[in-house]
Formats: sequence, C-alpha cells, structure tokens
Amino acid sequence: MIIYGINPVSEVIGSEVKVNKVFVADRMDDRIRKVVDLAKKSGITVSRKGKEFFREQRGKNPQYIAADVEIKFTPFEELLGDSAQGETVLAMDLIEDPRNLGAVIRSAAACGVDGVVIQSRRSCGITSVVVSASAGTIARVRISEVPNVKNAIKELKNEGFRVIGTDSSGTDIYWDADLTGRTVIVMGSEGKGLRKTVKELCDLVVRIPMEKGISSLNVSVAAGVLLYEVMRQKNT
Repeated sequence: MIIYGINPVSEVIGSEVKVNKVFVADRMDDRIRKVVDLAKKSGITVSRKGKEFFREQRGKNPQYIAADVEIKFTPFEELLGDSAQGETVLAMDLIEDPRNLGAVIRSAAACGVDGVVIQSRRSCGITSVVVSASAGTIARVRISEVPNVKNAIKELKNEGFRVIGTDSSGTDIYWDADLTGRTVIVMGSEGKGLRKTVKELCDLVVRIPMEKGISSLNVSVAAGVLLYEVMRQKNT
C-alpha cells in the first residue's frame, strides 16, 4: 500500500507499521529532507521518483514524498482478551468514506482508544486514503476487521463491555451518560446512522445536541466529540 504526504510518512517511520520503502522527488525541501534522514536512520530504503508519480495521486498538493507500507490488523480476540478496566473500543457501523474513517482513526489515536472495529464488507476498509487521512496515526491504534460488526458487538457485550450507540434519536445527551468502565462506542454510517439491528444491541443510545435546522454532524466530527468526552470522564 502506498501512502502520500509528509505527516503520514513521518508518522509511520519508527512505528509498528512496516515501511518497505520511501519515495521522494529529485528536489526536496527541508521538511521532506528531515523525513528522508529519519527513514535512512531507520534502515529504510529511499528511492527517487519523478514528480508525475506524486501528482497522479495527490493532484495539486502532492508534497513529493510517499511510502510503501504494510498495514496489519489486530485479531479481534486480542481486543476481547484485554482486561483493562477502563478499556474503550470504537465500533464503526458500515462507514463508507475513507477520509471520514481516517479522520475517525486520528481522533481514536488522540483519545487513547484501545481498539477500532470495522466490518470487512459494505464498508470502505483500510486503504491508502484512510492511512493518509489519519495522518499516519493508524500506527497508534489497534484495528480489527471483522466479517460482521453486529456479532463483534455481541461478543464484546458478553465480555462485560457496555455498548453506547450514537444517533440523533438518542434519549440522553452524550455528556449525561456514564462513559467510564469498559465501553464500546458505536458510530453509524454517513447519512443513514446506526442500523436498527445495531441500535437494538446498544445498552444506551446517546445524541449530540444541535441547533434548530441542523440534523447531524459529519461522522468523523461526531466521533471526535464522543471520544473526547470518554477521555474527559475517564481522566477525572
């Protein structure tokens, strides 16, 4: 998988993500040169590419640096086996936009989420766009890809997790809910929100209050709002 951009490439170097090779254009600015030096110090091969290689992928803002990386998923059983009392898992119900998923993963990393669960079918999956949109923070989050997110939620419930769904139909405002302890935060897909069958698995469905005339937030923004509240509650 090829990822593009200064921040995504610099984030994965030295992380748990395997970087096979870094690509740069002939002319480098100081920021790119620093990333190249970091790659060389880490024993990563650096290869030259023509500017067209970067422009084809990144259009008007290519940044002229890329990396060939291998993204490994965390087995779902490892998330189940973590006995941390304050563990937080984020479950994504069929998110389709890779930029949204990347932004969600970035928020998950910033908030110390212990794992993200995505479904292998009918969702965007982990792509180079997702990795780039996460600004490379995908290396900091355990991600499990499962055949059926509903079954994963059921298993988490059986392991003692409390499942909190997020939807405009929620009965409680999110800041009034207890988000401490072993918690699964479930976010719905763009436009459709949580599926009915997923809502039925939730112990509680919360909502983010809106001004009149605004129906919902972008899923990546909504995830950030919820995850920062989880972090706030667990650190007070």
